[in-house]
Amino acid sequence: MAKQYKDRFVVTVNGQRKTIRNKSLFSSTGTRSQQRLIRSITNLLEELEIAKEYDLPPTRDVLEEVRGISWLNEKCIELGLIPSNCVSTLEDLFDFYFEIKFKTWTKRTQENWSNTKRTILKVLKPSTPIRSLTRIDADNLQHDITLLVSDRYKKRLSKGTISKHLGNLRQLFNFAVKHEFLTKNVFDEISRSGEIRDDHFEINAELSERVLEAMPNSEWRLYFAILRWAGCRKSEPLKLKVGDWEFGHEKNGEHYYGRLFIPDAKRKNKSGNYIIKYPPLFQEIENLLVEHCEMLPEGCEYLFPNIRNLSEGGVHERFTSFLRCKGITVWSSLFNNIRSTRSTEISREYGSVLESRWIGHSEATFKMSYDFDIEADYKVRDTNVTQQSGAGDCTANLVEKVIAEKRRILPDAALCIEYKDQAVPPKGFEPLFLVGRTSVLGR
Repeated sequence: MAKQYKDRFVVTVNGQRKTIRNKSLFSSTGTRSQQRLIRSITNLLEELEIAKEYDLPPTRDVLEEVRGISWLNEKCIELGLIPSNCVSTLEDLFDFYFEIKFKTWTKRTQENWSNTKRTILKVLKPSTPIRSLTRIDADNLQHDITLLVSDRYKKRLSKGTISKHLGNLRQLFNFAVKHEFLTKNVFDEISRSGEIRDDHFEINAELSERVLEAMPNSEWRLYFAILRWAGCRKSEPLKLKVGDWEFGHEKNGEHYYGRLFIPDAKRKNKSGNYIIKYPPLFQEIENLLVEHCEMLPEGCEYLFPNIRNLSEGGVHERFTSFLRCKGITVWSSLFNNIRSTRSTEISREYGSVLESRWIGHSEATFKMSYDFDIEADYKVRDTNVTQQSGAGDCTANLVEKVIAEKRRILPDAALCIEYKDQAVPPKGFEPLFLVGRTSVLGR
């Protein structure tokens, strides 16, 4: 057991007695505060000693208190009583997280986290102790980050970028709690600016044709077509390999679409592999796919070999430059609105279940972030059919069936009303026949 002597502490580590000294602590042991501190340190050392003896991790509360006393923290690390991978500042936490995760990330994820680190350290000092951060600091950071100006684009950060940085920061501090650097995550309640979007823009058929014409070659045309008609995220088509599809076929005189095999960028199965989405190989995509495959060199592994070599920002810059060259105004949330448009179209035509399966998100996410009014919603349909709010072409027939069913049961309903209006005899007299104006007893 840990013991406190006149000028030192003594602990037993792996069967050996070790001494911990601190001259300033024992120089004035007469004060009550110093005596309380010495007793507290003795109790902490006992807890660490027991945990070490039984090969158990120290509790979070004990680690938090030990790390709050810098000289004791260093000595306990030296003796092996607490883990050596101890971080104290915000920059240390980023570096330690990168050291563990960086090699397993894709190139784009590495860029995203590097941008998050650079952005957060503009708001909070790199030397900020992570244990000194409070929920007030988290709220202040959420406000201050909206005032930052991007070094690259010379304008304030978009809502989507801010949301991504705040989400990464929350994930980082969850990692710190898991590794017992902290006892709680002060960023777990901050909002990711996930309010309903107000910058929806429909990429209609006419604009889609103009964008296809603006693309310089078959690779970029197919890339836009998969984004537009398969509803992919901008990084997902770049994972497609040659042969990751099957063409449509005829069966019993009807045509069936083929399928694309697209790895979902945000979802993995229990084995750690990307979940595969199977959106239909729509005709708009199939024609351009055949054209592009004829242009690919032999032995090419990926469907987009040149675009894959660009960074995430490089893809955005190239795409916008092609649009501007043809006089097309670049719309807000460039790639997100392409995805939102197709997501809404599929929901109207095929229903929300297939939309979630093909596009790759939950129905709740679709309603919150993707669903909006498109031009087809205002198309004039049969004037005898009352179109319900949010219903698409596929629901019109359903409404017609309901109206037809109501018309079919009208005669039966009228008959019931006729019986209801007939006279009823006095109480206690129950005739064997119907009583009414046309019955025998009713005359």
